[in-house]
Amino acid sequence: MVQPYIPNAGDAFNDDQAEPDSIDFEILLLGYQRTGVISGCAVSESSPAAQTIDVAVGVGSLVGSKITVSAQADIAVSAADGSNPRFDLITVNSSGTVVVTAGTAAAQPVFPAIPATSIPLATLYVPAGDNTHADNQISDKRVLLDNIPDVDHRFVDADNGSDTNDGLSWLSAYATVQAAHDDLPTGALVAGGTIWVRGVVTETDVDISIEGVTIIGAGRNGTRWDVRVSASDIGLIIRGNKTTVKHIRFRGEASTRTGGVWVDGAEHTRLDDVYFNGFGNSVAVGDTVLAGAFGLFCSGGTNASQGPFSRTGTGVFADWTELTGCQFFNCYRGLVVAGGANGQAYGTVFRSSTENGTLIRRKDLGSGAGTTWRFSDCWWVGTTNGKYLVVLQDDVGGGATNCRFTACVTEGASGSGLHHFKIESSANHIIGHRFFGGGDGGENAIGVDFTSAAIDNYIGPYTAVAAGGFGIPSINDAGTDNRNDGRIPKGRYRSVQEFSAAITLDSGHGVVNIDTSGGAVVVTLPDNAAFDGLSFLIRRDGASTVTIDRAGSDTFDDADVQKTLDSDGAAIGIFSISDTEWKIVATEGTVGGS
Repeated sequence: MVQPYIPNAGDAFNDDQAEPDSIDFEILLLGYQRTGVISGCAVSESSPAAQTIDVAVGVGSLVGSKITVSAQADIAVSAADGSNPRFDLITVNSSGTVVVTAGTAAAQPVFPAIPATSIPLATLYVPAGDNTHADNQISDKRVLLDNIPDVDHRFVDADNGSDTNDGLSWLSAYATVQAAHDDLPTGALVAGGTIWVRGVVTETDVDISIEGVTIIGAGRNGTRWDVRVSASDIGLIIRGNKTTVKHIRFRGEASTRTGGVWVDGAEHTRLDDVYFNGFGNSVAVGDTVLAGAFGLFCSGGTNASQGPFSRTGTGVFADWTELTGCQFFNCYRGLVVAGGANGQAYGTVFRSSTENGTLIRRKDLGSGAGTTWRFSDCWWVGTTNGKYLVVLQDDVGGGATNCRFTACVTEGASGSGLHHFKIESSANHIIGHRFFGGGDGGENAIGVDFTSAAIDNYIGPYTAVAAGGFGIPSINDAGTDNRNDGRIPKGRYRSVQEFSAAITLDSGHGVVNIDTSGGAVVVTLPDNAAFDGLSFLIRRDGASTVTIDRAGSDTFDDADVQKTLDSDGAAIGIFSISDTEWKIVATEGTVGGS
């Protein structure tokens, strides 16, 4: 029978086995450092007994990293000394290979030293001249560990580490994330790995291909990852499913076309508290989606060569990407989805993008791209004049469909023509949204621009806040069966235009305050196609009536020729949807004075 850790005198093959050795205490100390056995790995005599031993299948832990051990039989033991006994130490190394380290033969033998990066399993008492080893010569030295997470850990210190280290602690950290990733085990019993990172990372094209990898920035404010070396560099390329990135700050170069993270066909990618800043925001490449700099790019599909900056992709869609508490700041484009469905973003901020904060489209990558993304409690602010904060694009049959925006905010920031949504596809929903106006001239911004390809989209109840003029968003609808169920909320609005006499509204957007203290006022809406897309919140301020009329014989959407504001403070939202038709946006009672 194999002997326990330290057997009693008289029970063991030899009383020397009953004496504690200094190595016994080192083995116990290793257990506190998470080096030991999780399961299996028992050492026994061979069958038949010979100058060999056997080791059973099992799993070890080396400083918390799991080591898979296969069953190994007839492991050779060095020949016995002719005069004195010795102790041999049986261990398993970081590769899962069993090693027998022979001790020194002596009248009073001691254990040999534990080899580096090894897990102790047993000792073998080898009597003088005895080359047939039985179970009672073996003492079990396994330290059994409980509750070891089903994950492997590697450490990266970008400032002070070295890729010649083993990466198993901060004291022996790697210098690069790629080295840490490539050292993670990939056996069937390993569920993934965690890479802890500190310092300033400057690697590019780091390829994460192993499934279930988590990368965590370990500094107080996370870890900085600079992608600022040369054009077309990308910081991190994710191809392994179930990859998670946390607390990393990716920093690009304003004047160089670079990318932060490319999710190339991986599923269930998660980004938590990840920050993207300065990726090519001053590089003008027009609307060539696959050429523009980006913070995060999700792609895949049938045309694998259409990945970011002409790299070859996997040809698989990047589905189920999730963003939580992330930020995109001063990027040419923040988030680009050119191949991937069922993504989600929570509490994420897209700020000051040059081209678009978010672009979801299908671009020569096969069917299914960009569908069913969900955005909740997200915020977009600022972009270049004439650009859109969010674009849901139709390209190659279907485009960005079934996307949903819930309780989000878009803000045009300062400037004229800082537009909010452009929708070219179908069955998208904007619900409980808050349109926030620009600081200067924001009255010329478009709230939602439905193109001719937009079909069966829905805008639910929203609020429109004037911070310099943008009172009610302009809703341009050139599509089919798009429903606008907007609501103008009660409250106080800053007026863009003030009138007390008859007026034709032929420019601008926003709140129009009509002072009727001097008598009834007629407001005329134009019928010229050049004014398509105008929108107003018209408010009565005074005792007399405001009548809203159409020029010529054009009508409102319900065929009435006129609308009347019958009480002081009453308001109505109106926007044009063609050169011959205006649409009414319902209000919730009166609107406070300016």
